[in-house]
Amino acid sequence: LRGGAVEQITLDQQLPLGMFAEARYDLQEFTLAPGDRVFVVSDGVWAANPAGKEPYGERVMARAMRSTRLQPAAEAVGTVLRELRAYHADTDLRDDAVVVCLDWHGVDGRDAG
Repeated sequence: LRGGAVEQITLDQQLPLGMFAEARYDLQEFTLAPGDRVFVVSDGVWAANPAGKEPYGERVMARAMRSTRLQPAAEAVGTVLRELRAYHADTDLRDDAVVVCLDWHGVDGRDAG
């Protein structure tokens, strides 16, 4: 989330973190600017598909993310998860739903990964 614009950062798929002790992960880099907010979400959020509705996906999730612009990162996670629950009309989610939110305060413009 940069300003009011939400942009998806596509990363190469790798094994889930911590699934296998011997797993090796490839470093992936992307550029962040001061003031950027990064959400990391599981497929249980992104691909959530309640009966009779389109998947939560890009449009609905982007709206939830934009609504957090003035909140601290810790509160933003709760907002996105509440929006997800409301989208499901309070029915049980079919998959885990993990949301992590980070605010980038860097000042030197270097890449972050």
